[in-house]
Amino acid sequence: MKKSKLALPALSYSIFSFFSKLTGFLRDIFLASFLGASFMADIFFIALRLPNSFRRSFSEETFNPAYIPIHGKYADQEDKSLQYEFTKKILFSFLIPVILFIIVVEIFMPEILYFFMLSQENQIQQDMLISVSRIIFPYLLVIIISAIFLGNLNANKKFSLSAGISSILNIAIIISIAVHSFINVEKIFYLAWTVIIAGILQVLILLYSINADFWKVFLRYDSRKTKIKEFFSLYWPTFISSSLFQANLIIGMLICSFETGAVAYLYYSERLFFFPLTLIGVAIGIVLIPNLSEYLRNNNRDSAIKHTKKASHYLFCSIFPVTSLLIVLSPEIISLLFERGRFTIESTKNTSLVFSFLLLGLPAATFVRILNPYFFAIEKPKIPLFASLKSNLLNLVLMLTLFKFIGFMGIPLALSISTWVLVLLLYIEHKKRNFFVIDLDIKKQMLKYFLFSIFLFILGQLIKNTDLLISTSNFIQIVFLSSLFFSFYMTFVFFFDRELMDQLILLGNKIFKKAIL
Repeated sequence: MKKSKLALPALSYSIFSFFSKLTGFLRDIFLASFLGASFMADIFFIALRLPNSFRRSFSEETFNPAYIPIHGKYADQEDKSLQYEFTKKILFSFLIPVILFIIVVEIFMPEILYFFMLSQENQIQQDMLISVSRIIFPYLLVIIISAIFLGNLNANKKFSLSAGISSILNIAIIISIAVHSFINVEKIFYLAWTVIIAGILQVLILLYSINADFWKVFLRYDSRKTKIKEFFSLYWPTFISSSLFQANLIIGMLICSFETGAVAYLYYSERLFFFPLTLIGVAIGIVLIPNLSEYLRNNNRDSAIKHTKKASHYLFCSIFPVTSLLIVLSPEIISLLFERGRFTIESTKNTSLVFSFLLLGLPAATFVRILNPYFFAIEKPKIPLFASLKSNLLNLVLMLTLFKFIGFMGIPLALSISTWVLVLLLYIEHKKRNFFVIDLDIKKQMLKYFLFSIFLFILGQLIKNTDLLISTSNFIQIVFLSSLFFSFYMTFVFFFDRELMDQLILLGNKIFKKAIL
């Protein structure tokens, strides 16, 4: 029971995330062919980034740590209507200021986008960026509504919809590009309105998925007080931390805009980067939050520590080998997915380099998802906030410094270095509180999988340069090396990690039983 409490829900989240990310890759393949790495691509990605810059600030990773512990307190009570009343008040607390914010941004869009137009001399392109951004920015409302309703589902340990909801936007863009030839509309505006229509569909699905009892509470006035202030005392540090991180990404994108096509290189690389991050780090972190909160709420600290260590084991045994494989196959993956239409060989080369530098920080980015939930479960959100402030400041300094020496490549390198610093800062805080401490067993796990991943990297590079693969297609190279890595991985786990092998067998049996019942 305890083993499946983390493993099975995390796997379920990963499966639906995989589908969502798969549709996301298909979307990017269509976009790469449709727009290439042109100024139109830069305009669309900048316009799309504006509302999505707030996604992290209102994402499950940011919203859930503050929402779930308080929701859990109401869920433990006999009167279940209190939890719905709490959700309703949270919803209105966000909707009203966000709607006003959207109106202000729409009015002052030219001034807001001024910094993104420093390197553009064409007035037509500037006007197009302003118009497209005004169309897409109201999508922020969809992000807010999604965060609250998905937080409610996750609090009740329902993770599937939250993992797959973004596939709606991906599928909508794919369909719109596929039928564009039949519609005589400017490409960039056509895509912008597609984003808004997809957002409306997402909201409708979420409204339908919420528990019917919520709407009974929603439609009536209730004077009972709920812990709104307590929620915001937990939420504001995560909001600031996430907003600073997104501000750094925007600044990185602004810096990249001084080199033609660099915004697109960074965009496609980030899309690929978040695939393993979501499937592994985010999946484990999302499932860890309600379980950790429940243990600590019931004063079961030992089980909370054990659960966190188990999560770290899942993390180490997966993220190191995956990172190694992705670095080895980076050029082939980029070429296979995007190299067509206006996305050239040069675009593949540059995007692959950016992706590889981002991957250097992938283990750290996933580990942050394991370290953060504890501080929100004990209602100490300022600790990760201060660590994030230091990390983001370092990231900003590194981006500005490295750009002078290595151009746009300095942006992903700065992000990777600052993420490892964030891990170090969070771990120091854990160690102070004697919660998650890297003991001898964890050190062995880390070193074991790290060295194994180094071996896989060297092996992969040697095989790529042999006559066996050098003249084959990208698809064959990816399939062959992925299969080879997986074979070596399972052999390694069988001989050197029997505990994980037993858990995989147990998990497989549970999935099989669920499938046939």
